[in-house]
Amino acid sequence: TWTPSGTFGLANAVTTVRLGLTLGLLAGGLSLSAWTLTLLGVVVIHLDGIDGWAARRFGTQGDFGARYDVAVDSVFALSLSGVLLARGSLQPWVLIAGAWYYVYVLAPLVLVTQRAEARRSLLGCTVFIAVVGALAAAFVLPEPWASRLVGIAMVAQSASFVRSFWERYGPERALAKGARVASAVGR
Repeated sequence: TWTPSGTFGLANAVTTVRLGLTLGLLAGGLSLSAWTLTLLGVVVIHLDGIDGWAARRFGTQGDFGARYDVAVDSVFALSLSGVLLARGSLQPWVLIAGAWYYVYVLAPLVLVTQRAEARRSLLGCTVFIAVVGALAAAFVLPEPWASRLVGIAMVAQSASFVRSFWERYGPERALAKGARVASAVGR
């Protein structure tokens, strides 16, 4: 089912608009102006917040919507990275920003674990916004500022993904100890 009520829902519709705009950004990446690409990026970033708000506001949060949102986020980051590379704005390292999610999703094919996928944290969401914001801004920022901004955002993103990998594949003892410490701090 799409949502708990079985309908597609407003939030998923907004996510679909985000996907359409992302594909438009990708298709027009070489012909659109840098400012237009930045504006499209900012619109997609804002719509990402709106779809989450709509899901919570109307009680339509579900597994499909959560996975759909993250999948569209990943296509968006990879599209921004690819367009920046294709335009010659940044070097091939920029693709790391778009590739992290796919490495994480495909890791279970190589690394077997009984643990569930790490849930998207507030830190992960914040880092994602910083990364795609930096990528969108890189279209209009002069070098070396664009590289520096995207590089800093990607370091934060890499740390966030390493944390997620550790939660899923790290030693059990360290995870149990971390949970006890977090529980004690929360009391």
